[in-house]
Amino acid sequence: MLKLSDKQLKLVEDLGIYYEKSDLQPAAARIYALLMVADRNELTFEEIYENLNISKSAASNALNLMIGTQRVDYITKPGERKRYFRCKVESLTDGMGKTLHNLVVFNNLLKEVIELRPKETKEFNDNLKEVVGFLDFMSLELPNLVKKWENRKK
Repeated sequence: MLKLSDKQLKLVEDLGIYYEKSDLQPAAARIYALLMVADRNELTFEEIYENLNISKSAASNALNLMIGTQRVDYITKPGERKRYFRCKVESLTDGMGKTLHNLVVFNNLLKEVIELRPKETKEFNDNLKEVVGFLDFMSLELPNLVKKWENRKK
C-alpha cells in the first residue's frame, strides 16, 4: 500500500493546483501530481483513488482523459488483472512545445486586435504593441534556447 508523507501530500496538492490552473480538471490534476510524486513509478487504480480520497468514478474519468491526452499510460504485469498507471514524463516536454505554438497563435490574434483598435485608444494600443513585441521576441528566441538545450545534452 502506498503511504505518502505530509510533505509529499502537500506537493501533490500544490502541483495539482498548478495543473488545474493550466488546463486539467481537479481530479486529473491531482492524479497527475500523485503519479509524479509517488515513491513508485506505477500505481494501481485503487492506490490512486484511495490516496487522493476521490470517488472511483472521478478517478476513472480522469485517468481516461489523461490516457486520451497521452499524459498517462498504463502497463499490466504477467498473471495480474490490475493495470498500473504511470506518468508519461515526455508529455511534459510535449506540453512545452504546445505552449510555444499557443504563444504564436495568441500573438497573431493580438496583432489582429491591434489592427482593429480605434486610433483614439493610443495608450492601450501602445501597451498591446509592447506585448506583441515581447511575444515576437520570445517566439524568435525560444527555439534557439531549445537547440542550445539539446546540444548541451549531447
